[in-house]
Parts: sequence; structure tokens; C-alpha cells
Amino acid sequence: MSSQQRASHGGLDGHAGRQPSRNRTGNRAATAAPDASPVIRTKILRAGVVAVCAATFAALVQTPAASADITAANVTRFRTTNVSVASLGCKYVPVTMSVSIESSVWWADIKTHVYRGRTEVDYSYFQPNQRDAWFWCPYLDGYGTFRLGPSEVTAYRDYSKTTATDRTLGYVKVKARGTEVIMGSSRSRGVVTITARSSLFNQNIGGYSRWAGAKVTFQYRLTPTAAWRSVATVYANRSGLATKRIAAPTVRYWRAVLAEGAQVFGAASPQIRR
Repeated sequence: MSSQQRASHGGLDGHAGRQPSRNRTGNRAATAAPDASPVIRTKILRAGVVAVCAATFAALVQTPAASADITAANVTRFRTTNVSVASLGCKYVPVTMSVSIESSVWWADIKTHVYRGRTEVDYSYFQPNQRDAWFWCPYLDGYGTFRLGPSEVTAYRDYSKTTATDRTLGYVKVKARGTEVIMGSSRSRGVVTITARSSLFNQNIGGYSRWAGAKVTFQYRLTPTAAWRSVATVYANRSGLATKRIAAPTVRYWRAVLAEGAQVFGAASPQIRR
């Protein structure tokens, strides 16, 4: 089974009006944004099936846990969508877990561990082969790149069950939204001066703050549809401003590109003609 990473760049602002599939003692639902829709997704079916499994297989011999994939229920990949955070509260991170299940298996219980770096921040029971979501919260999980997996897989057959660790991995980014705006520009004697401002969404204030030290690259192109060319890279000052004087004998199109950081997504300013 191969490791799979399908996290698209950029992402979406993770508002959603449905209860998360995960369950970590219910603390995620309690910390959701005040305006989040209180739609409850029932757990009765899963709870009932798990209870039946426990009763049915209490007297059966369980196959010892393995540290490898099993063919009975095999996680093949995770499909994810990055989430760019631009509002307060917890967010739903889209996840689709593809699973290959043998016909003899009538129930598969899959617990996926979620890591940020080397730290496990959560776990989730994603529905196999369905669009689902991981419930992210800023003060519990923080910003960054998250790893989905490994997963603990338990496959139930009529008279036995098999437990193993599936090592298929997926990745998804949840970061603050960054913005870049050109505040001013001028041309004099073949030299263009451009000033850009970098900002990021700040959970502490519920709005945007200037991003001091942001890495900003100035780019130009000769026509509105030509490829962009990087000409200079600078770092924003304490006010989030980056200024650069660039030799340009002819009129060109310009933009400022904010580099992605460990906790902030990058962005590009609208182009100007100068």
C-alpha cells in the first residue's frame, strides 16, 4: 500500500454546518464557533454495531495485532483539501478515506491518528469511501501541516476479527490566510519603486494583523498574460511593509507575492501597470 498525499494548494475557509465524524470526548463540539450550525450527526448506528461486535466476539479468538497492512480492510489513500482560516472558531477539514474491503468482511472499524509534527493531536473515525471531515480547532491543534495515519483497522467476519495497523498516510494543511496588497508605486528615470503590505488572519483579535518579517518577492511581466519573472525578494518591516526600487526602462506589469510560512498561507497581490 502506498503513501498518498493529495492536498491542494491554497484551500478553503472551513465553515460547515454538520457535526464532525470524529469523537474526542466531545470537546470539539463544545469549542466550535458560536455561529456554527448545531446540526447533530447521529452515532446510534455505529454505537449499536460496535456493541453487537463486542458481544458477539467476546468468546472468539482474536487474531493478534500486526504492524502491517491487511487485505481484509485496506486503506488505500486519503483525499484532502487544505483549509485557509480567515474567521474565528473551529473548522471542518474535508477528508475522503478510500478503503478496499473484502466481501467476507461485514464491518470494518478504522481509527485514524492525526499528527502535527511528531505530536498526536487527535484521532478520527472517517467513514470509508465517503466525503467526510476532520474537526480542527485552533487552540487545540494549532496551525501547520497535519498527517493522517497510521490507522488502527479492525475487520469483522462471521466468526473472527482481524486487527492491524495500516500505514497509509495523508497530509493536509490548515493555516491562517495571508494577504498581500501593493500600497503604492511610482516611476522615475527608469526606476520603479513599489511598496507592498503583508497581513495575516489573527485568531486573537478576530481580524487581520500586519505580518512583520514576511518574505515578499516582487515580480513583473511585459504583457498581461505573459509568465511572471521574479526580480527581487525582501522582508517586511515591523509594520508589514516591504519596499523595493527596481530598474525598469519600460512600462511593465507588477505584483508582490507573499511566501507561504509554517503557519500562514502565501498570497499574491493584484497586478498593477507601472
